[in-house]
Amino acid sequence: MSHAQARRTPEGWLIEDASSRNGTRLNGGGIERALLRPGDVIEVGRSFIAYGNDAVEDASTEIGSGDAPGLRTRHPALARDFAQLRLLAPTNIPILVRGETGTGKELVARAIHQLSCRSGPLKSVNFGALPRTLIESELFGYKRGAFSGATEDRPGLVRSADRGTLFLDEIGDLPLDAQVALLRVLQENEVLPLGAVTPVKVDVRIVAATHRDLATMVSQQRFRQDLLARLTGFTVTLPPLRARRTDLGPLVRDLVRRHAGERAVDVAFMPAAIRALCTYPWPGNVREMDQAIKRALALAGGGIIDLSHLGEVFQTQPREPDGAPRGSGEMSRDTLEDLLRRHQGNVTAAAAELRTSRMQVHRLCKRLGVDIRDHRPSR
Repeated sequence: MSHAQARRTPEGWLIEDASSRNGTRLNGGGIERALLRPGDVIEVGRSFIAYGNDAVEDASTEIGSGDAPGLRTRHPALARDFAQLRLLAPTNIPILVRGETGTGKELVARAIHQLSCRSGPLKSVNFGALPRTLIESELFGYKRGAFSGATEDRPGLVRSADRGTLFLDEIGDLPLDAQVALLRVLQENEVLPLGAVTPVKVDVRIVAATHRDLATMVSQQRFRQDLLARLTGFTVTLPPLRARRTDLGPLVRDLVRRHAGERAVDVAFMPAAIRALCTYPWPGNVREMDQAIKRALALAGGGIIDLSHLGEVFQTQPREPDGAPRGSGEMSRDTLEDLLRRHQGNVTAAAAELRTSRMQVHRLCKRLGVDIRDHRPSR
């Protein structure tokens, strides 16, 4: 039995429902035929397929091995970056990880440290959550009596990460005066604790992360150019989750394994739940998905997860009626005529671009007073 057929056309890949009993869905809405775009999620029967117009050249980088789950992806460009990160991990080259909040920047830092084979620990500091008055003492440590309340020597995060990795999260929030002190650490490989007169040598690998545009901050004199140069031995940008839907399946599987443990083999998802996970825009990215899966597992008792277990936000997503052309409610007559002109009056091609049925195109033409025959080549 055939549910749907996909074929290559001059405009791209076309998916057509084969008069299946349950129909074919695209991004949660029912369709008869549609041209596919990168990131589209196709539902045929109980199978969900994320479409991409590129392929991972090296299958070994497609998902990654169990040694570094933070570097798993099916996203082609990201897979190439992750392959390079694996080569750079054993070196001392500083890494800058960019991306929206919640995209998994700390997971990448942990993976780099794990693959670095460095004998020291991974230490993290989030400058966005650290009060300005505590930044230097937390980073560089202090000597007893250096200030009121300094009752004992503290090594600070830089020295605590000696022979290991220091993860500087939200580096764009670091004040200019503290940037100068950090630059000295990177240039001289030594740290001067508050209240000390002799610097201490350190061997630290730096991984920094930010959601800010540091180059723009440099032009605005809010971030030091020399510090940025020291941090960017290699830069990787993590796309938001909505732009890497091919990773949804592996991410959900990893999160289920993490939170359910041995009970993960008993966890299953109903089609409505999978559909919601695939079509949700994920404004909070991987961090939001982590919470959603954790909550669903708790509510479902580690068994079958349905739409009701995912939370209200997944059940109130706006849905377009099945078969309604995307954006047709606001389509003007000029826009429709331009569409038909480009397809030379071919209703099937016009319907595919609108991701709707031929019947809907005819209805739209009737409503807007457009004659399809006016746009067909004259014989």
